[in-house]
Amino acid sequence: VIGFVLLGLSIGAAWYLVILATVPGAWDLLWGALVVPLGIEEGAPAGSALHYRAPWYYVGQIFSAAFPASLLIPVVIAQAWKSRLHRDRPGLRFVASAFCALFIAFSIVPQKQKHYLLPLLPLLAILIGDAVIRGWEAAPQAVLRIIKFGGTALSVLGLGFAGLTAVFAAVVLDA
Repeated sequence: VIGFVLLGLSIGAAWYLVILATVPGAWDLLWGALVVPLGIEEGAPAGSALHYRAPWYYVGQIFSAAFPASLLIPVVIAQAWKSRLHRDRPGLRFVASAFCALFIAFSIVPQKQKHYLLPLLPLLAILIGDAVIRGWEAAPQAVLRIIKFGGTALSVLGLGFAGLTAVFAAVVLDA
């Protein structure tokens, strides 16, 4: 496997050698593109379609991409920790490993946008679903209370937001 990975990387990276050999000033442009995610703007065009972001950009974005299910991510992490990364369930361990590997790989790539997280959402949904089922099996009444309280709280917040939006539209936009 390592040999094939190195072969694929060498083929994929070979175009950099062609660019460095044929394009004048290519080294400065490539170096500038490599250091932009570190906060250094040297030679790379800022504000372009390159959409460079810091490596930790997806940490906050995963919560908004999977909201409201992402509120259960701490439960998923706690269960993974308690079960020693799902040692007794190899299928779930594979899903968790795939999620973590893709999340880390996407975080390392300098170009980032929120919709790049879409391939991770099915894996996250499986992990969250398993966490809810395991929580239900362990303490069904506690989970039921959390669901009722969370649903009620989110309903009140949603109605309040809808009311404020209506007032804003009536007062500010009609003014």
